[in-house]
Amino acid sequence: MVMHSDDAFAPVAYLNLVKLHLKDKPLMPNVKDVLLNLPLKHSRHLMSELFPEGYQEQKYEEITAEALSFCDNLSVREASHKIEFNSLSFSRRKCLDGFVFISGLISYRAVHADISAELEAIFELLKYSLTEVDLSVDDLVAVHLYVANIEDFAAINEVYRKFFSINPPVRVCVQIPLPENVSLSMDCIAFDGQLVKLGRRCMHVQGISHWAPANIGPYSQSIMLGLHVFIAGQIALCPATMTLANGGGQVEARLSLRHVSRILKATNVSLSLRNLTLVICYVTDVCFMPSALQELHSIVDADSDCFEPLVVCVHVPALPRSAKIEWQVVAVLSEENSNECVEMSTIKNGYAYKIRAKKLLPLEESVIFPFTISVDYVEDKGKTEVTLQEVTFVLLQQLTDILKRHNLSYRNLHSLRLFYSFREFNYTDLQRSYAEAFCSLFECSSEVATTFVPVCGFQSPNCLIVLCHS
Repeated sequence: MVMHSDDAFAPVAYLNLVKLHLKDKPLMPNVKDVLLNLPLKHSRHLMSELFPEGYQEQKYEEITAEALSFCDNLSVREASHKIEFNSLSFSRRKCLDGFVFISGLISYRAVHADISAELEAIFELLKYSLTEVDLSVDDLVAVHLYVANIEDFAAINEVYRKFFSINPPVRVCVQIPLPENVSLSMDCIAFDGQLVKLGRRCMHVQGISHWAPANIGPYSQSIMLGLHVFIAGQIALCPATMTLANGGGQVEARLSLRHVSRILKATNVSLSLRNLTLVICYVTDVCFMPSALQELHSIVDADSDCFEPLVVCVHVPALPRSAKIEWQVVAVLSEENSNECVEMSTIKNGYAYKIRAKKLLPLEESVIFPFTISVDYVEDKGKTEVTLQEVTFVLLQQLTDILKRHNLSYRNLHSLRLFYSFREFNYTDLQRSYAEAFCSLFECSSEVATTFVPVCGFQSPNCLIVLCHS
């Protein structure tokens, strides 16, 4: 064997055959007919597979020139806002049932020369955080990478791949409106296999096929630990060509969900979309939200026994490969999933705080307990003059209420992800207010690992914040 490209993720080698001989094969009648009738697939058949009833492109509302101008002026960052250097450059972690959750990994543009140096700096901080709990990057199972400019995707992959060998963690990568002096934000999940013995199953497929797309970066399609299943972010790549599927939001939503479904099934034959607990849908235009949610719900509605996941749909500036839609999902291998959902709503000073939560099953100290808490302003009353401290305090009060309802405490939580409208809040003030409210309500010196994600908008135009847990 002659090695051509000794790459950790996609090595290429040639066979050096030193001895060969020919052998006659028995004649096959009508060889041509046999070959012509073989059920071979082609990328041109993709649309007929997705839409056997025929595809008719959906019409979307046109974006106004005013809206386009507004988006251009955003410069894909939080307008006129910078994070104070070192004031928030820390990571918080919480170890629970062998899992380690790390958030707050931020790289400052003013400190490092380019995106490569910034990513290397984040990984140094990550390695330090892992070393403190006797782990390494080899113990990572999932990485969520938020970038200020998706055009840095290729450069990021070049640096990222240096830190992993075989079976790297799954990854989700999206562009968000980060503060002006921040280019990268990252949070991670690691697992201590020495502390808790769970079989780790990793699927890292690089071959081109008609099944599902190969990875477009140094990450795995899925990792399964016990009942927990982590899936890489999925966009609508045609598996055979590795190019983005042609069509609108409906095409991308259906194809990318098919990728999710097939990866789940390949990870474990008992897994399907019915095992999803939390779904985060990233779209590059609010016009694609209806198609994405319609495709998801059509799958759920088609299976009367299907567990309906909690869904958060957010608008971001850009996605890899100029995709319109990307899915980030969390799944659990359990037959005890049910559609029982607790919904609570509180209105205070013109703001509506809405909770949707589902308790699935206990896992020793922790619990699989997906929930979302959203903050909307009530349109008929308008937004009142309330402080950010009050909004975050009431938000976390709702969290305490739903935990008490299920006889849980903050110690049962894994990690939290807080999406917020960057037009309404800035990172520094929101994070500081959140930390103060958390410590006040839960009487602890440090909060659960929480990742703050600025976005352009939500499914509801009145929504300002969504806090979610999986």
